[in-house]
Amino acid sequence: MESLTSLFPKHKCGLYLEHNAHLDVYEPLEQYLNLYTIDDWINADEFKLAFDNNSYWKLQWYPDSPVGFYVLLAYNLDKLLEHAVKER
Repeated sequence: MESLTSLFPKHKCGLYLEHNAHLDVYEPLEQYLNLYTIDDWINADEFKLAFDNNSYWKLQWYPDSPVGFYVLLAYNLDKLLEHAVKER
């Protein structure tokens, strides 16, 4: 099996994988993710699928320091990780 670390972008600080955290706090997906824009999604199709199915994945990582970070959102975990690996 391929090492799990090869599935994630390089990062010198934290990396966080989140799935459907809006359900833990009883918030609608639209409200929970209101800080993000369409540009944070890997593509418009994933954005639509997530909202149509009330489900999402989020990957957030700090590549160089705890000050700046990247975030990616998707409906499908495999597609999210494929896109994130390109950020390595």
